[in-house]
Parts: sequence; C-alpha cells; structure tokens
Amino acid sequence: RIIAATNRDLSELMEAEQFRQDLYYRVNVVRLFLPPLRQRMEDIPLLVEHFLEEFRDEGEVAVQDFDPAAMSTLCDYDWPGNFRELANVVERLVLLAEEGIGTAQFEDF
Repeated sequence: RIIAATNRDLSELMEAEQFRQDLYYRVNVVRLFLPPLRQRMEDIPLLVEHFLEEFRDEGEVAVQDFDPAAMSTLCDYDWPGNFRELANVVERLVLLAEEGIGTAQFEDF
C-alpha cells in the first residue's frame, strides 16, 4: 500500500505525458482533497492546541496556551506554507517563550 500526497494535478500531468499513466492508475485508488489552511481558518486554534499538546508530551514546553492576540494573529495569516508552516511557527514561539510563562505572546512570527 502506498499513501502519496501532491499539490499537483496528476491527471493533467498524465495527459501532458509528464507522469506515467500506469503509475497514475496504481496510486489513484482513493482521492482525498484537503483544502489549504487559508481556506479553513477555523482549524487553526485546534491545530495550535494539538501542537502544544505534542510539545507538552515531549516535556519541552512550559507554555500552556497562546495569548488571544497571538491566536488572532495566527488566524489572520494566509499560511502559504500550510500545515507545516503553522507547526514550525508554533514550535518556534514555544521555544522562544520565556521559561515558566503560561501564555505564548509575540509581536511578529
């Protein structure tokens, strides 16, 4: 079994002879479409909480949550790097937070 992800239209690439037809039919069994993060901003607070929970489990963080202004900034950003960019920003903010602080605050990420 193979799980593959791409941001390109494989059917178009196949028609343009830039992707092998036999491989296309092998990997095109179940298609899932996930819209970019900028189209599902309501997921950002849930994802931020998930990332914080992961960092807490690893014992790397004293941050318990994000300041409302910080969360607002995260929700207003366009996220061209999608999920990975959000994860990296949350990790950066957590690592740069003052030790023992209960709330992550920032001006610009």
